[in-house]
Amino acid sequence: MTASDPTAAEPARPDPRLDLVVTDAPTAADTAVISTALDRFDIDRTGVDDRRPLAVLVRASETGRVIGGPTGRTSLGLFFVDLFFLPPELRGGGLGAEILRRAEDEAHARGCRAGVLYTISFQAPDFYRKQGWERLAEVPCDPPGAGRVFMTKALTARNEDGIRSGNTEIERNARNARNAGRAGNVGSAANIARRGTSLGPMPRYDYRCRACDVTFEVNRPMAAANDPATCPAGHADTTKLLSTVAVTGAASAPRPAGGGGGGGCCGGGCCA
Repeated sequence: MTASDPTAAEPARPDPRLDLVVTDAPTAADTAVISTALDRFDIDRTGVDDRRPLAVLVRASETGRVIGGPTGRTSLGLFFVDLFFLPPELRGGGLGAEILRRAEDEAHARGCRAGVLYTISFQAPDFYRKQGWERLAEVPCDPPGAGRVFMTKALTARNEDGIRSGNTEIERNARNARNAGRAGNVGSAANIARRGTSLGPMPRYDYRCRACDVTFEVNRPMAAANDPATCPAGHADTTKLLSTVAVTGAASAPRPAGGGGGGGCCGGGCCA
């Protein structure tokens, strides 16, 4: 169909009574008009009016000033994490995990069945994965090589280790650690699980070398699934394949033919 074709569709023409304004500076009032109208549409369609903000604020005790924490909302059975920041000096000691746990507990108490968020590959996907969040998809973004990582987590009741039940790496680690404790090993099962130390069989992942076009295998913990892997020829330009994760151990199951069917390993969390 060409522009000279009389049947060609023409671009929609705005109502002459309206102005279409592209801007990078909408006011709070502008945003409120759109947000309120969309909320009203949802309520009219569902009969449910449960949208509420959710935040866990980290305040400096002496000044009362907010210095970090997550902000988000709950709506229609889902917990949305919008922002989460902690100053560098507060990272690495377990505070972030505790803050996220409190937010998840509040969302679950409100009736949310799952949480949804996105982060960037250079931000915190590994942190969320260690807390039981699973990768849904990744969309490439700038800078080159980076991506927006979309993640989710089922918000179910907590088990005997204080960890939400579900097929997550944290729960598997807790189960392995608990069994090890019954065998006489020293240490808290929950703490071992949250550190990501798996005492069970080591998963096997497939990687492909871009330099020599060879596929090879690496046995490593799930927490290291996305770490760089060097091929047998010594090349570092490799990528992890979306293939079935094989767990090696005393009785390793045979790998399915083809390497592409069934559950896949995505973003370091096993989706099988």
